[in-house]
Amino acid sequence: MIQGFEQYTGEFNEEERMSIPHIIRLLENARGKSRAISNKRISAILEHNWGYKLSGPRIRKVVNLIRNKGILQNVLANSRGYWISNDLDEITFYIQSLHQRSDAILSVAHALAEQRRRLEQNS
Repeated sequence: MIQGFEQYTGEFNEEERMSIPHIIRLLENARGKSRAISNKRISAILEHNWGYKLSGPRIRKVVNLIRNKGILQNVLANSRGYWISNDLDEITFYIQSLHQRSDAILSVAHALAEQRRRLEQNS
């Protein structure tokens, strides 16, 4: 769970656990960037077919589980949605993008830690 984002990153409830196999199947059908499936589409299918109401952040949490547990291999994403890739260059590019984004977040965290330290000294 991530502090300040508990409603998005908290443990799965029963409905979310039940949705996982369905999300896996939806992602399995999204092979290739041209067949990417968006959070919005996943949410609509889950609600229409099984009555599950999951928000975008909760779907991202499920996809995160699927990726981290290796349930499906090479699940990539962009603003159009999620897809499974077998393109080595595409996977490499995505990994580089993840590293760049995490570096940017760490840079902000370090800057804020330094600013906090200065504020403490002035208090």
